[in-house]
Amino acid sequence: MIESRLRAFKRAVERRYPGLDCGGATYAASQDDVTVVGRVVCDSEGKLNEASVMLEGSVETSNGARVRLELRRLPRFSLFPGQIVCVQGSNPSGHCLVARRLIASVAPSGVKSTASSPAFGSLSVAIASGPYTCAGDLSYEPLNEFLAYCAETRPDAVVLMGPFVDAEHKSVRGDDAPLDVSFEDVFALRVRDALERFAADADDAGYAPSVVVMPSTRDVTHDAVFPQPPLLSERELELPRSCAIACAPNPGVFSINGVTFAACTQDVLRHLSAAEAAREPASGGAGGGAGGAAPDRMSRLAAHLPGQSSAYPLFPAPAGACLDASLAAHLEMDVTPDVLLVPSDLNPFAKIVAQPAGGDDEDAPAFVALNPGRLAKGNIGGTIAHVYVTEGAPEPGARGEQAHAIERRARVDIVRI
Repeated sequence: MIESRLRAFKRAVERRYPGLDCGGATYAASQDDVTVVGRVVCDSEGKLNEASVMLEGSVETSNGARVRLELRRLPRFSLFPGQIVCVQGSNPSGHCLVARRLIASVAPSGVKSTASSPAFGSLSVAIASGPYTCAGDLSYEPLNEFLAYCAETRPDAVVLMGPFVDAEHKSVRGDDAPLDVSFEDVFALRVRDALERFAADADDAGYAPSVVVMPSTRDVTHDAVFPQPPLLSERELELPRSCAIACAPNPGVFSINGVTFAACTQDVLRHLSAAEAAREPASGGAGGGAGGAAPDRMSRLAAHLPGQSSAYPLFPAPAGACLDASLAAHLEMDVTPDVLLVPSDLNPFAKIVAQPAGGDDEDAPAFVALNPGRLAKGNIGGTIAHVYVTEGAPEPGARGEQAHAIERRARVDIVRI
């Protein structure tokens, strides 16, 4: 897992920055600058901080050797355990690499389409993330309210991300009286039947939305392993033919009218937030957002996913993440999506995230990062997100494929249920 990520990051950096040789060894003593690709690790069991950062080289170039990473010369950095970085600096003793330059993001290309693609048309998507019922009962009123909202506003697509039957709900944990039905019956009666009624009523009203369903590791009716396969197959939902259904894995990438969405229901933002060691200049500086301004924290954390080409770049994962490292290939992000869905217990937000440009890339891919919040919070309803994308014609006279530029065309409403 780690070695393959190191090799892939090294190749990506050398493509992005022609002439840069990233084959240096972490342990090689040198008064001159060396360029090394390695993994960020912590030298102790505690939280990563500026004084505890070490760099572990690849087996291929460094035999897996680790050195202390000195960051005092860097005006800005954002590091976490498991992050793959490219460091330029000197290592006079062979035991401490004094960083002069740090490349921590090599995002893959953004999605492009021809002028005839529906990606340049208008789009409306309603997005919700579980839990779907309040903490005090299993009536699933927030889910029914969300589906009623969709029936009224008629988005082109409805995205539902787990958990659906939440392992942390007190009735599921067994804190209340034992349930007289199975967890599978709760899902069938409260979730599946509600979706089927919504689709049937929509079909009767001449409304044909697409529906995307994605699981969570907190779903008691599904495998508690991350990455996860789809929650169910399309054949398990009895929907009208006019209603397209997609059951996505977690994490997953799916397209709605040509617009690419990537989603991960693992709370990666909260995990990164707890593990990150960062420094931001007081104002301005190179490498920040538009105009050199420092990005806000949520934008910075969300940028790590495409920047590391991984839906979950943190390693080792915290307890409860259920990460299976043998399935790491399913975490890879091959493209920078138009919209990145990162449901989290943190406050809901929608941000335009601009990746740092570098090398020959004049136009670094930008995307919309979105945390819709939780549909149910305690004993009250929570929030959803409604994404509106306006029609946007490609550049006049341009030929070939062009970027979708969703970040310039999108409006996101955070709606309380």
